[in-house]
Amino acid sequence: MQSLILLNIFVFVFRPSTYWSLFALLLTLASCGIPTLSEGNKKQLIIASDFLDYRDSSLFKAFSEAFNTEIHILGMTTDSIRIKLNKEGFTTRIDLVLLRSSLDFCDFEEEGLLQSIKQAEERPDLPYFLRGANYKWFGLGLDPYVIVQRRNAGTRIKNYADLAELNSWTTSLNEKDALVALFTPLIHRYRAERDDLEKITKSIFDREINQVLTRDSNFLEAPLLTRYAAFGGVNSSQNALDVIFPDQNKGGVLYELRGAAIIRQARNYSSAVAFLNYFAEDRNNEQLNARWNTFPLNGMKGTVFSDQNKRIKFYPVATNALCTYRNEAIRMVQKMRRK
Repeated sequence: MQSLILLNIFVFVFRPSTYWSLFALLLTLASCGIPTLSEGNKKQLIIASDFLDYRDSSLFKAFSEAFNTEIHILGMTTDSIRIKLNKEGFTTRIDLVLLRSSLDFCDFEEEGLLQSIKQAEERPDLPYFLRGANYKWFGLGLDPYVIVQRRNAGTRIKNYADLAELNSWTTSLNEKDALVALFTPLIHRYRAERDDLEKITKSIFDREINQVLTRDSNFLEAPLLTRYAAFGGVNSSQNALDVIFPDQNKGGVLYELRGAAIIRQARNYSSAVAFLNYFAEDRNNEQLNARWNTFPLNGMKGTVFSDQNKRIKFYPVATNALCTYRNEAIRMVQKMRRK
């Protein structure tokens, strides 16, 4: 086949007045499978994420079909994504970043890695507390920090501070990123009650576990502090577990806001904007969060989530306002790790 291509190129070059040589060259190239503009090639969207990988592309199948876009997911840690973007600069192929905690966008913004959506008509229609202050990132779903315990356990827990008074409880939030994401709103919530803050954070750090989470009620011999997504949907009459949303009378439940942002050098900017707007629409956002076992954005009325079964008060501070407290949380975790 290669020799045939070379032969046709030779004929075309040395007999430029012959139309047949041009036709033969195009026909040969087509037979080699080289795509032409008329084939309508799919657009691409490259996503880097710290909680998804290539197997999760099916989550976005409806979007892919509606916008004729192939989605490729790179599963990486948050720090690895930042390092990669800083190293590659304008040569990066990443268009979008999806993070478990939008608090991590604090560093991305500070390092100039994100692109603001400047045109108002292109922005997802989200309230201030569910997006970045400069329209550089946007929320996708809420994952509250809940306490799960066996039904009829006899342990009365209403607030996060109650955990510090218990002799027996555990937490699955044992990685650095998970602790920082939890400690940040805790520091803000208890900033005027430093003694309580120290008790809670120390007790959380002392009770880290590495066990794989299951929804088996026999697993929980003591209350467990975890993300709602790990036990989403267990609060039903058929299950022997209760999910407690703490601080309903004292500010509201703390939560992680899953989010997405367009990279400054995004090659597929229009597809990235379409992605953000598609999953900000009520129906699409509900379906996505149903798959994640998290809370959709459209249930938020101010800072209260309401649907047919739940009315939950969320901590009324915008994620984008917590960056300063995140730095203190990082120092706190580092200090505890050294002990």
